[in-house]
Amino acid sequence: MATKSRKRGSIGKSRGQFILRFWWRDPHDPYSDYRWSVSTHQAATEENRVALEQRLEHINAQIRAGAFFPCQEFPDSKIAAYCQCSSCAALQPLSRSHSGPKTLGELFIHFGKHEHSRSLGEHKIIEPSTWDTKKKGINALSKGFTWVDENGVLCQVASLSDYQIRELAPDSVKEWLSAFQNRRELTEREKSPATTKYLNNLLSIVRQALRYGQLKRWWRAHPLLEYQGALIEKTKAERHRQKNQTLSKPFSAVERDRIIDWFRKQWEQCPLAYYNGKEKVRLLFLYHYVIVGFNTGLRSPSEMTALEWSDIDFSTKRLTVRKSREASGAVKDQLIRDYTKTIKHREVPMNDAVVASFRALEEFRQSDADWVFWNPRAGLKNPLLNERKWAPLTGEKRIRYAFEACLDALQIKSPANQGQYRMRHTFATLALDHTDMSDEKVAAIIGDSVETMRTHYQGHCLNRWRHEDDIEQLNALNRVGRQKLEVVRG
Repeated sequence: MATKSRKRGSIGKSRGQFILRFWWRDPHDPYSDYRWSVSTHQAATEENRVALEQRLEHINAQIRAGAFFPCQEFPDSKIAAYCQCSSCAALQPLSRSHSGPKTLGELFIHFGKHEHSRSLGEHKIIEPSTWDTKKKGINALSKGFTWVDENGVLCQVASLSDYQIRELAPDSVKEWLSAFQNRRELTEREKSPATTKYLNNLLSIVRQALRYGQLKRWWRAHPLLEYQGALIEKTKAERHRQKNQTLSKPFSAVERDRIIDWFRKQWEQCPLAYYNGKEKVRLLFLYHYVIVGFNTGLRSPSEMTALEWSDIDFSTKRLTVRKSREASGAVKDQLIRDYTKTIKHREVPMNDAVVASFRALEEFRQSDADWVFWNPRAGLKNPLLNERKWAPLTGEKRIRYAFEACLDALQIKSPANQGQYRMRHTFATLALDHTDMSDEKVAAIIGDSVETMRTHYQGHCLNRWRHEDDIEQLNALNRVGRQKLEVVRG
């Protein structure tokens, strides 16, 4: 440490402005001093010099008492990056933190420009619709609101974007999200509390922005990124609604066969000349699309519409899932990614029904593109039209409309817009219930972890994870403890 005879600081001058010079700990060695020069941005006048001398004495007193926190004294300088107060120690700032944003709103400005640039150009990474969704989320996080607390008191809540980045502790963010979920404007409009999915999207935007700060070397870590607990609580009404919804509920084997049969009849009964012969071919693609979906468990539409003939190996009866299509937004903005939702490529075995479907579709294989599924009735403005005026089967609406018509005709209840997603759930549940494949193998085929698979499908399986002697073992519980216990005496 510095000796008592060392002058603890001085006031310098550069370009007509005063500079404070003082001794504080070495950034790399807390047991030795380091000389810091901090610009005050104050004009070199005698009045300012007197005030700075008093401030320098105050700083030296804080240093001797161990109560000097640069983030409070010099928040916009480089020395703030080495502050060791409780907030800064958790934030772990890096060397560029002095030039980085201080509030979440300032961070959103940088993050917004970055995300907007990723949605433009030939090498865009995200769709414009994805950026629009993030922009709406940022706007929601940038507005204040009122809510009534547990005691019935009307409280004014500032926007989350006004928070200092060091103030974004998990507890404070959790309180803000809880208030936002039950904000007063929803009650005034007779709306239910904000859904957990919407709040998770908002929280994801905040975390993405903080990770962007890591990329820019403004901080090494942040408590909100390291926190693994739940920050959002589901309301009672939402828990009840999700418990009774049929989104993850698979179709029964009978319903599956009825759905496939409906699509087959639509194709067979369609006149050959209808819509210049295009409609019958379109229905044929949809018919085989449904067969493949129910027999492979591929994600529809992202993985199904990205299938190419090069992914199919008839000799080994396996197909490789290695791409996914971003199905939302306009066709011209959709992306083909070289990875799936869970990143990893995987191989899926093809049963006889799948092989027969692909053999039937080989007749319509195009020479100028390798897609498996096509839409012969694509609009003339579709940017993906080939020489035959066909376009790849893209977008979830192309399949969704047909699926909704099928479920309505068969009077099968299903949440709106969710019919095609349940093909995957049906495949997984039937594979678990009626095959000897291990849980790990079924999870590998559908591209999920075993834990995720069990979470979604365990409650719908009738055979898997159940044993014939379950009832007898449970009956044995009533035979426990009927013997007379001996009294233990000391």
